[in-house]
Parts: sequence; C-alpha cells; structure tokens
Amino acid sequence: RGLTLALESDVWRDLGVKPVAFMPESYVEGPLHGLADGGSLETLVPENVAYLGDGKWRNVVLWRLTERGALVAVPRPAGARDADDKRIIAYARERNALICSNDRYEDHVAGAKAVPGTSQVGSKDLRRWLKRNRSGYEFSVGSPEDAAFEAGKPAVARPPVGCAHLPPPPEGEAGETGWRAEVHAAGSSRPWALGVDR
Repeated sequence: RGLTLALESDVWRDLGVKPVAFMPESYVEGPLHGLADGGSLETLVPENVAYLGDGKWRNVVLWRLTERGALVAVPRPAGARDADDKRIIAYARERNALICSNDRYEDHVAGAKAVPGTSQVGSKDLRRWLKRNRSGYEFSVGSPEDAAFEAGKPAVARPPVGCAHLPPPPEGEAGETGWRAEVHAAGSSRPWALGVDR
C-alpha cells in the first residue's frame, strides 16, 4: 500500500513529473517468502497475492503497476543484490531524472568507473550527479484510515491476513487439497511477522 500511496501522491502532479518505481522482480512474482505482502502462509495478504502454481506467487497490486509502466521489476540474479540500484541510477542518468530515495548510493559511488565515450568520468562524476539528482524523502501518512481521509478517498478497511482467506489451492498439486508451507510456500519463514497488526 505504501508504494501505491507514494506513486499516487499529488506532489508528482504538482511537479509535472511521472513517477516510476523500481524493485526486485522477486517482490512482484516468485516464491512466497520473497514476495511483497507474502512472507508465509500465515502472514500473506490474500487480496494482494495470487497463487500461480508450483510454489510461484504474484503480488497482483505490484503486477498491475508493472503492466501500466509505473513500476519496473528488476531481475536480481544470485550475487547481484545491487541490480535494482544500478538500474535506478542508469535509468535516471539516461533521462536526467530525479531519484527519490533515502539510499545515498555510496557503495556505487565508491565503485564507479569512468566509461569511455561517455560523460561518465568515475566516482566524482557520479557523486556530483547524485548530489544534483537525488532527493531523500519522509513518507508519513499515519494510519491507512488517515491517509484515505486526507486523500478524499473511501475509508480503508484492514485486510484479512493468512491463507485461511484464500480459495483452496489447485487440486492435485503434490496430492494436497489444503495450503501447506512445504508444498506452496517452500522457504517461507518470517517468524517476526507473525501476529503483526496490518
């Protein structure tokens, strides 16, 4: 919900810009434990996720954002945890756009190399560019109810949480008829999220 609120903020319209968000594609589609609004069968938000089969899930809210071009889902291969950061910087530099992030990208500045045939001359160049084109933010909306009221939208009800609110899984998948973590959500374990009031 936070990403959707940020993308819908009036500040973008007031500035005359179209915001584009970036996140690892595994937050949008993949195993439940890596999915935004997923986590485990006990902590998922049913209205935001869909089971695709074979242990693969989709965050339908984020999927819709990617379909309309408001979100770029960045592949993040093993060992490339910074792939989304690199894509953000490259995208913004190609368009001389503003990056709205609290990440200062110091690790990227330290590792920046000159690129022959371009205006990129290494870490000093990237540091200067980020100083001009990166802005931090403070995102404070209070409760979902407060945010809806301030935006002039209908009150937001807190969604049900957990697989008990999902339709049954596909029949015959691994011979099961009910949701089972080892079949439908292998690798999911977020014990710190259990019982969290969403």
